Amino acid sequence: MCQRPILLLLFHLLAGQASAQAPTGRWSVELWLDSAGAIGPRPTARYVQGQVTFDTLFADTGTGSNGRWTRRYWPGRFAIDLRPFFGTQIGQDVSTTVVGPFDSTSRSEVEADHPISDSVGINFIPRVSHGGITAEGAIHGDTIVGMWYMRAYCCGAQGHFRMVRFSRTPVTFRRPAPPPTPPPLTPDRRVEVRVRVRDSGTGQFFTARHSLIRFGPWSSTCCYSTGTQSDGWGVYFWLPPGRYEIELSRFDCDGRFASLRTPVVHEFVGAAADTVQVTLEVNRDTFALSPTYDNREGARCRDLRAP
Repeated sequence: MCQRPILLLLFHLLAGQASAQAPTGRWSVELWLDSAGAIGPRPTARYVQGQVTFDTLFADTGTGSNGRWTRRYWPGRFAIDLRPFFGTQIGQDVSTTVVGPFDSTSRSEVEADHPISDSVGINFIPRVSHGGITAEGAIHGDTIVGMWYMRAYCCGAQGHFRMVRFSRTPVTFRRPAPPPTPPPLTPDRRVEVRVRVRDSGTGQFFTARHSLIRFGPWSSTCCYSTGTQSDGWGVYFWLPPGRYEIELSRFDCDGRFASLRTPVVHEFVGAAADTVQVTLEVNRDTFALSPTYDNREGARCRDLRAP
């Protein structure tokens, strides 16, 4: 006879608990740096603080290879100066993928994942795959405590954090709309680009992947591939006229992931109807490498080959 009231009470308690776990509102944030990353300048401080604000729960839906999917998360903004930790707002890494549209305001975006029990993940600067930070902790009412780490291929900075909510009022957040797709350019209005990479130690061309950086508006695209044919050229690709930079930041070292400590770059300005051919040179045996998951000590390629 008393089961129904008990079940109703349990339902309301669970609903109230789920609501309490929602990160909607305004939070103060404290971040402590426990371990600096392997790449980038040394930190100038071990503690930073700021604020994070979240909107109400969002739900994105789509269709994938496994059928329809739904992702639930809280979008928001943060105001924390991370430069004392990384030297820049986005930490340095061997490479990163940027999801558009990406502009100056994207550097202040934050997303909180839907909590599982009392565990919540928070991604700062979620549109970059590497260089932003992810915080994971336990949410209890108006407090979140846990650990954070810089998303990196290897050996990123890490530490602990504490967040305290001081308002539950949602802070409206709307992502900028994607820019319209530019119309296709005819050959007389575009720049055609071809890139190859040569080993300065052997004189041979080798297969590699490179990024393309555009200035005004700034954007980064990865990855283009150079060719395996005798002359080393990759397939032509075309661009609107403008100022660009080709950046080689990694290559293969006998099956290992080799990340250049200082990228090899070539900057050019392409005009309409131009054909630009870029040859990058690097000595794979002696060039200084950064630590990665495949080369934790940052050994040079010739040392990685040693038996």
